[in-house]
Amino acid sequence: MASVPDVELSELLDQIDEAALDGDVTRALLLCQKLAGHAGSGELRSWANNELTGYPSVDDLPTYRYVRGAMLGYGVAPMQRLSRVPIPSDMLPSDLVDEGILEMPLGSSISEIQTTAQQHSDLTLMPGHSGRLAQLVNALNQGTAKFEQIHFTCSSGAYEGIVTAVRAKLMSLTASLRESLPKGAALDDRRLQREVERWTININGDNNAVAMATDTARATAQPTQWWQPLWVKIVGGCGLVALVVIEEVWRRATIWPF
Repeated sequence: MASVPDVELSELLDQIDEAALDGDVTRALLLCQKLAGHAGSGELRSWANNELTGYPSVDDLPTYRYVRGAMLGYGVAPMQRLSRVPIPSDMLPSDLVDEGILEMPLGSSISEIQTTAQQHSDLTLMPGHSGRLAQLVNALNQGTAKFEQIHFTCSSGAYEGIVTAVRAKLMSLTASLRESLPKGAALDDRRLQREVERWTININGDNNAVAMATDTARATAQPTQWWQPLWVKIVGGCGLVALVVIEEVWRRATIWPF
């Protein structure tokens, strides 16, 4: 990584803006690390470093690092193998969908995310809970198809949404500092540290969510743990659910005849 020369605060903020606007998110984040060093903000430095190198844990992911996928089934049916069978998400209980069973965490570095976004094609990923999701679909479907794995598919636009969210965060930071600090503020101004700390509180806030997507490119995701107790309860009571689901699946058999 190239070193960044010493500059005044206003110039550093201008450089961050320019890099973010030009799409050079990597440089913008490197400059953001320099700003974090002067402000003494471990939170800002950690966020920029995670975006540059990838997030070490799903637990550390901001909400904008999750995208929603459409389901594709892989398994068997009488006399045939099934591959990439579209599975309607509305067959799943709405509670599970709302709680994120179709969401994928994407923890790769921002440069990898940006490269994937530039492919402009649909992508497919196997989530960490693929097998358990297949069991749930089989229990609800009660059909002849037996799915062994469920993959997610989405467009590269989902990845572009993550890049856009990071660019927006960087520009939000510079705008916030310009608004809250006097024109003569310097890199060693104590007020800079206070304002940066105030801004970093919002890094993982509710305003970080990216529009729902549809996909992925390789199996890097981890299972989402927080909805699994509900999944267990649903599978345990599938005898009751099946009565309703069988009627619905039969109705749409011409669309999804498994």
